[in-house]
Order: sequence, then structure tokens, then C-alpha cells
Amino acid sequence: MNVLCAEHENILGMCWLPKDDVWTSKAKLNFSSKRRGIHLEDDLKEEQLHLIPDNLTHRMVLSQVAGIYHHLGLISPNILSAKILMRSTCSKEIQNGWDEPMSEEMRVKWIQFFRGLYESQSITFKRCIMPENAEGDPILVIFSDGSQPTYSACAYIRCQTNKNTYESNIAIGKNRIAPTKQLSTPRLELCGAVLASRLVTELDFRFSKIVHIIDSMIVRAQIQ
Repeated sequence: MNVLCAEHENILGMCWLPKDDVWTSKAKLNFSSKRRGIHLEDDLKEEQLHLIPDNLTHRMVLSQVAGIYHHLGLISPNILSAKILMRSTCSKEIQNGWDEPMSEEMRVKWIQFFRGLYESQSITFKRCIMPENAEGDPILVIFSDGSQPTYSACAYIRCQTNKNTYESNIAIGKNRIAPTKQLSTPRLELCGAVLASRLVTELDFRFSKIVHIIDSMIVRAQIQ
């Protein structure tokens, strides 16, 4: 169910719902022509995805993807899907030109991506990641991984709320698409660990402990 309502604020590419004090994403698709930089028609709603042009071009999807901005990276999986699709689109079909209709197979994949954007609007994230009853300094837990064709990292803040109770909230996430030059999986996992280490500098908190979690003994050995 779409949680967007009339009372929301757009901040850093996300929607803030003050009533519940949560973040949620907002899908925005518009394939209509522009006049003086403004679309002539309203943005598409979720039930209007069938109105996506049959002659969908590479320039059209690039314009839609370029309009997605999310500083905190809470919907990184969706954005990563777009990066992978763009690379696949460019490597296979761009020889025909940016304004030539893409193949039906690729068009179906892009429609699935756009549908996923609307579905992600039902996911909410707490704006305040530090609960009011937190005791002491929190723990920062960072996960990282890498494989073909991407590597990524995300950070959670874990707070103790009483003697035996803890609360964890996601704080930030980052991902990168792997270079076109083929890299081994251990090398990509190491890139993910480097990305994880950089997340620490983006969080202005004092932590009692910072824990980096990886699932590769090879990367651990490389770091050591």
C-alpha cells in the first residue's frame, strides 16, 4: 500500500511524513514532452504504468534514472538495478542510437524496474535512528559484500534501550557497480570493505564500538 499522503515534505530525494516521523521514497515518472523545462502532463501514477510509451528509448529511461536522488542510500537496491540495466542497455543496444526504440525484452525489464520504484513507496524508515530511551553510546555495525557485478555496504546503529533490550536502525547505504574490466570476486569483496570503512566518516555520532562484518576469510586476510 502506498503510504504517501498529502501532508509530506520532500527532502534530499525522499519524502518525510511528519505525522509518523518516517522517511519513504517517492516514485516520479513522466515521459511527456517539456515546454520551458516543465512537463506538459502530470507524473504517472502506479496504476498508469501501462501508459509507458511503446517506443521507449534509451534517452527516455536515462532521463528518468538521472532524476532519482537519494543521499542516504536507503533504497540502494532499486537504484543499483537501474545502474545494471543502464550498463546492459548501453552495451547491447546503444549502437542503434539514443533515440531509437529499445527491444521489447529490454522494455519489459525497464517496466519491471519502474514498477519496483512504486512498490518501494510502501517501505518506511525511521528518521530518528537514536531512540529517546537509549542508554550510553550506540554501536555501529557495518556490513559489506561484493560479487559480480556490484559491491556494496550498509551501516546500522544499534542502541541499548534497557538492560536486555536493543534497537537497531539502518543509517546509510552505498553501492557501486563493478568496473567493466573484469575483477575477481575477492577483489570486489575488498572494494566493498573499503566502501564500508568510508561510511564511518559520514556518520556524526560517537560510538562505543565499530564492528565491520564481512563473509570472506580472503578479505579478512587481505586486510590483516
